[in-house]
Amino acid sequence: MANVKLTWNDNSDNETGFKVYRQNGTLDTDTFQSTLVAVTHRVDSTGTTGIQDAQFVDTGVDAGDYTYRVSAFNDAGETFCTSPGVVNVTITP
Repeated sequence: MANVKLTWNDNSDNETGFKVYRQNGTLDTDTFQSTLVAVTHRVDSTGTTGIQDAQFVDTGVDAGDYTYRVSAFNDAGETFCTSPGVVNVTITP
């Protein structure tokens, strides 16, 4: 198993956090069937708001292709997801 580190640009200052979605395989826009794998929040470890790490590490990933998307959310709802990012995970002994 491997870890996949995702980073993205935080282009807003009013989100509560981000949702990270993963699909097994490469992108199929007609049937994008994703799984919510993470929810990050705009609060740091000391409880201070306004701090946002625009990153997530997906741990325990098997070898293969994965497609990730990220959306921002707040009390008003969730944004459209980002453009997809495709990752190929190769595990070498």
